[in-house]
Amino acid sequence: MADLSEELNGLVRQELCILRIPSNLRGHHYLAYIVERVAVSPMRIKDITKDLYPETSHCFGTDWRAVERSSRTAILACWRNPDGRERLCELAGYQLAERPKTTVFAAIVAAHAMDVYQRRT
Repeated sequence: MADLSEELNGLVRQELCILRIPSNLRGHHYLAYIVERVAVSPMRIKDITKDLYPETSHCFGTDWRAVERSSRTAILACWRNPDGRERLCELAGYQLAERPKTTVFAAIVAAHAMDVYQRRT
C-alpha cells in the first residue's frame, strides 16, 4: 500500500499542477489529500462534508471550513486559467458548463489518477 500511496500522491500532485493549481495554494494540498482518498475509495466522495473535509482538516491541523474554502479557491484557479479549464474538460470527457463543485472535481481527477496508475502496473 505504501507504493500505491507514494505513486498515487505523485500522480495527483502532478495533475493538479497541470490543471494550473499552484502548489503554494493551501487548497492544492487539501485537494491532493482528498483526491488520493477518493481514488482509492470512490464511495467516500458521497460524504465529503461529513467525512473527507473533517479528516483533511485533522491531518492539516485546521478547520473543515478552511479546507472547503481553500479547495474551492484552488478549483477556481484552475477554472480561471484557460489551460487548466481545457485540461479539466479533457479529463471529464465533456465540456463543463460551469466551475465544478469539489465533489465533481475530486471525482474527475481521482478517476484519471487511478486510470494512469493502473495502466502503469
